[in-house]
Amino acid sequence: MKPTIGRVVHYHPHPTQARYSGLPPHLSEFEEHAALVTFVHPQSGWVELAVFPPRGGQYTVSAVEGTAAGEWSWPPRA
Repeated sequence: MKPTIGRVVHYHPHPTQARYSGLPPHLSEFEEHAALVTFVHPQSGWVELAVFPPRGGQYTVSAVEGTAAGEWSWPPRA
């Protein structure tokens, strides 16, 4: 599936990003964060995300698809 602007995805934060967003350590690197795709680079495969961690502190990142720290993935289907 191709990402498009406005789609909701999961972002897997890098521990440093989570810490700077004000998250307590137990909510940082082990939890996905809700994210909204705001830009899709048509050739390189990366996207810009507005990330919404628990307890506020929205931040933006550039990321590629995957499940490692610093990457985004599709949420599981219900």
